This record gives sequence, C-alpha cells and structure tokens, in this order.
Amino acid sequence: MATSRAGGPPAYVTAHRIAVVDGRMPFELAYCLTCLVFDHAGGPAVVERTGTMSVKLCKVLATQDLVCLTTQMLDDTRAIVRLTSSATLIDELGSVPDRAFLVGHYLAGRRPKPNWFVEVTQPGLDLVSAAFEEVASA
Repeated sequence: MATSRAGGPPAYVTAHRIAVVDGRMPFELAYCLTCLVFDHAGGPAVVERTGTMSVKLCKVLATQDLVCLTTQMLDDTRAIVRLTSSATLIDELGSVPDRAFLVGHYLAGRRPKPNWFVEVTQPGLDLVSAAFEEVASA
C-alpha cells in the first residue's frame, strides 16, 4: 500500500503525519494540537465551544498531557468561607496556616460561565516538532 501525502498549510500536513502516517492519535486531535502550535504559537489561546479547537478536543489532549487547559470565570462569584481556626489565633500568628479556612459553597445568581484557555505542554510541542521535521525532510 502506498503512503498517502497531504498538501496544504503546515498545521494540516503535520497533523496528517501524526494521525495517518504514524497513527499516534485521531486526525481531529492531531489537527487541534498542530493548529495550537502553528496558528497560536503554542498558546495560551481561547478555546471555542465547537470547531477545530473545541473544549471537548482540548480536554482529551489534556488527559494525554499534551496541552494544559485552564479556565477563568467571566462573572465575579461570592464565596462563603468557614474558618477552622479562631480569628484571634490567625491574628497572633501573623500568617495564615494551610488549613485555616475552607470554602463552603458559592453564591451565584445564575450558573457562572468560564473562559477556557489552552496552552501546549512540552510533550505536545515535542510531538509536533518531531512530526514537522519528518515532513520537512521528506
């Protein structure tokens, strides 16, 4: 069987190499990772709800330790804090111990929506750069 060749942007060709030629992961995941590296310089980039760089694809890549996925809340949320130590003891110590307080629950009028951010990790960058070098040398 002849090896297939892809043409087009570097992100597409490199994703083709990772997914089809090497068989390391599905094409959608490989294309999401290579778009992050080539189009967004590794991140941090805002993740879309759907599309090439969707939250679903980035979560799968995060479980494989290829990207770091973080969130930031859009709306302020008030938290109820319960002290496990007395306020006088904390005042005398001058600094707060590790387990001095616990966040009980959050008060929000509606469900808070987060902004998702994704950034490539070193193993993800190594995977893309190795595949790109193989494509460039072929």
